[in-house]
Amino acid sequence: MPAAEVYSMKPSFTDELLTHELRWAADAITVQDACNLSGVVHAFSSILSEMCAAGLDTRARNSHPACIMFASKIADLTHWA
Repeated sequence: MPAAEVYSMKPSFTDELLTHELRWAADAITVQDACNLSGVVHAFSSILSEMCAAGLDTRARNSHPACIMFASKIADLTHWA
């Protein structure tokens, strides 16, 4: 396939999911410096909604590295762990 055709192609679901994955990872890393529990929970809720919309099932969300990082930060801010 010529390079011109590759660049003019509409992104596939995989490309869109990769874009989401990169942002979810960046958000999960950024939130590690947070001190506002409410902000962390709202950001986590937003990411979980996006994951549902992207087709990730419960098991995939529960074991997703971004979710684990958010859950860890929430535990840290609530002095639970």
